[in-house]
Amino acid sequence: MAMSYPRPHRISRSPGAKRFLLAVSVSAAALSAGAQPVTTVPFRLQDNRILVDILLDQKGPFRVIFDTGGSNVMTPAVRHTLGAALSVQGHVSGAGEDSVESGQSWVREITLGQFTLHDQDFLVLDLEPIRKAFDFERLDGVIGYEVLERAGVRIDFDRSVRELYEPGTLGFHQPSAFVPVAHGPG
Repeated sequence: MAMSYPRPHRISRSPGAKRFLLAVSVSAAALSAGAQPVTTVPFRLQDNRILVDILLDQKGPFRVIFDTGGSNVMTPAVRHTLGAALSVQGHVSGAGEDSVESGQSWVREITLGQFTLHDQDFLVLDLEPIRKAFDFERLDGVIGYEVLERAGVRIDFDRSVRELYEPGTLGFHQPSAFVPVAHGPG
């Protein structure tokens, strides 16, 4: 059974969100009774980064970093391959003082195995400095937050696969703890 999710009307990721709970499990995430993954997606671990192949608008595969704190990013080359429009242009900055040109684009769907997200916004950003810094053969983008918002994800490092589950079918059983994590000042 495939999972397919429309774009939410509003995603709450405002900088004003100062606190959130992070579930830290001492043991592996346990599955609710009878839970089966909707899809299993192989990954490659390189320099402690999970790289997966995805389809965008049924084109690809594109090699992306699965970053639990990252949002959808594609390179200008991917945007060109897709023929996707560039709706907003500007500059973004990150960990350093420099800023880089960026844009915003949109795809009809992201596909990971049998899991599909619809109507997704993407930041368009040159990731060549990151690709070179981590010696990736190729790097076409980043995904993460939007997937985690709609699916339970279990990462099996022994088998090098990510299993995606219907929301609510992954649970944490003892010994587990919820640890408050402060985000931002205060």
